[in-house]
Amino acid sequence: DLPGFGYSKASHKEHKDMMKLIDTFLNVSKNLKILCILCDSQRPFPNEEMQMVEVCFTKKIIPVVVRTKADKLNQKDLVQSRRDMESAMNDIGSPFPVYYVSSTTGKGMLDLKTFLLEKLNIQM
Repeated sequence: DLPGFGYSKASHKEHKDMMKLIDTFLNVSKNLKILCILCDSQRPFPNEEMQMVEVCFTKKIIPVVVRTKADKLNQKDLVQSRRDMESAMNDIGSPFPVYYVSSTTGKGMLDLKTFLLEKLNIQM
């Protein structure tokens, strides 16, 4: 998790350096199977995160988008957010898992955990 990555007040140079660091990590890591991309569900899906999903596909890494603070969305906003994520998948041309979670209420956490354990072949 990179807090404030998509909406930080960092300078353009700092943001560019952060992107370079992430890109280097994704290129060097040989054991990375899954990348969880956390982003606030109250905001539109940021372009930086969309780019991370695309990089994952090119590197044969499973991108998992984790939309946080799901407890703060009303039903209408949740439906709209899900539509926006479907649109993002269409733009990329490949589906990817999206989980709406809340650290406050625990919503969605078990589903996310189950998915990750299954993909990593870990028994509970």
